[in-house]
Amino acid sequence: MEIIYRTIDGKEFDNKDNAYYHESTLMDNVIMLNRNNEVVQDTSCAFLVWLKDVKANFAFHAMAECQGDLNVSSIVKGEDYGLFYWDEGLEQYRWIDTDVIDGLIKIKGIVEERGDKFNV
Repeated sequence: MEIIYRTIDGKEFDNKDNAYYHESTLMDNVIMLNRNNEVVQDTSCAFLVWLKDVKANFAFHAMAECQGDLNVSSIVKGEDYGLFYWDEGLEQYRWIDTDVIDGLIKIKGIVEERGDKFNV
């Protein structure tokens, strides 16, 4: 009898510790938040998704496949990485450009400095 440990990206290990290390390293490069800004592990609950690189992209897609989440195809497997948000109207993830992120952070700070609420 042989015990094989298969990680979310499909790699197989004969050692549990090596498999755990490999998988946790992959997942360090994937961050998902729900609408309450809580970190989640379920791709179907992810409102914001950050993928560090193409390896993180593959980890994200592998996780979605394991969870039966078919709604991640708008993040092209093996290609897209960066920051994405779930567009409920279009029912797909949309990439967020760095300039947009910087602008949102800036205007949020300005609005809050005035004592106003950023999103009313």
